[in-house]
Amino acid sequence: MLDAQIMKTGTISITGKMNILKDVPDMDIVTLIDDLNLTELNELTRAYANLDFEKGGFKMVSEIAMKDGEFIGYVKPILSDVKIFSLKGKGKLRNKLWQGFMGLMFEITENQFKNQTSTKIPLKGHYKDLKVGFLHSILGILKNGFIHASEIEPDDSIDFDDFDQNKNVLNKVNDFLKMKL
Repeated sequence: MLDAQIMKTGTISITGKMNILKDVPDMDIVTLIDDLNLTELNELTRAYANLDFEKGGFKMVSEIAMKDGEFIGYVKPILSDVKIFSLKGKGKLRNKLWQGFMGLMFEITENQFKNQTSTKIPLKGHYKDLKVGFLHSILGILKNGFIHASEIEPDDSIDFDDFDQNKNVLNKVNDFLKMKL
């Protein structure tokens, strides 16, 4: 188990097991990020999404299992109390419109009872060829917003022992893609 502080406000906890004696380590890892202030990510979000968070919180949980370079897993980010747009901010009109649009999207997809936007992003494939379940991720945002809010707990849906029992990885991946969000 590894616990640490990330940035100024967040914490990270990593638990699991890993065989580091192999060229490509086998692993079964659960990662939890908690209580990170979204404004601390503004440098990153400015560079990749051209937006600034005025306020909000970030949490994330992920489960990853990998054997012989093949892996399955998911990442579940949860953003709470998100505020992006401020009329007082400086900047060009185009950027203000973009940030206003993104703020509206967060508000529309936000689970009103928990005041959070979230999804579950499935990951699979070989470590050199990552496959991300994009459609599944979009559907997860809608499910979190309108049906059932995501929890910051691991689902325990990914298990390294499935690899050890010589199950077909493709069957496990197909089952994973059919799983409930």
